[in-house]
Amino acid sequence: MIEVALFVGVFSYVLGMLPSGLLVAKVMGLVDPRTLGSGNMGATNMLRTGGRKAGVVTLILDVLKGVLAATLGLYADREFGGGGVMVYVGMMMSIVGHCFPAVLKFRGGKGVATYLGGLILLPQLFLLAVATWLLMAFVFRYSSLAALTSVIVVALYSYRGEGLEGGIFLSMMAILIVVRHCGNVLRLLRGEEDKISLGRKRGN
Repeated sequence: MIEVALFVGVFSYVLGMLPSGLLVAKVMGLVDPRTLGSGNMGATNMLRTGGRKAGVVTLILDVLKGVLAATLGLYADREFGGGGVMVYVGMMMSIVGHCFPAVLKFRGGKGVATYLGGLILLPQLFLLAVATWLLMAFVFRYSSLAALTSVIVVALYSYRGEGLEGGIFLSMMAILIVVRHCGNVLRLLRGEEDKISLGRKRGN
């Protein structure tokens, strides 16, 4: 059990470390996203600073990291007696890798897209997260507020649908994502947070 958890955790962390936004920027000949906008490598900042295509590709890659990590965990649960928690271990460690990548001096993204990718393996929670995000984004037009609301709602609901162990893991993921959004929370409180925009690339 410990060996299985260790393998899933390490693999998922390494997978999560892959800097999707930075790779997309280099391939597309864009400026390093860490020097523009919010300084984040996530899809939202890539959309704002690099354009719609850069944002969408980054989003897909970050989601895939979560999907692959959760899939590995689910496989470990089924084939190696992971106790039903390896899918959460995979999800959580891919988010940790995304947020704190050793290859980038532990300065990574905020984990939302990778988190949503992992939730795809938990369809009911995934639909709840997407519905909550869309509703909050439509009403308030703040990506950060929509993301924070989604992870908190999912964590609370998961105690009913996923049991105590699932609820604890998803609560830890929510706490990590909320902590990574501290700057966004402060900007929201000051009325300085950027709203969602589907416009083309801004000037550098």
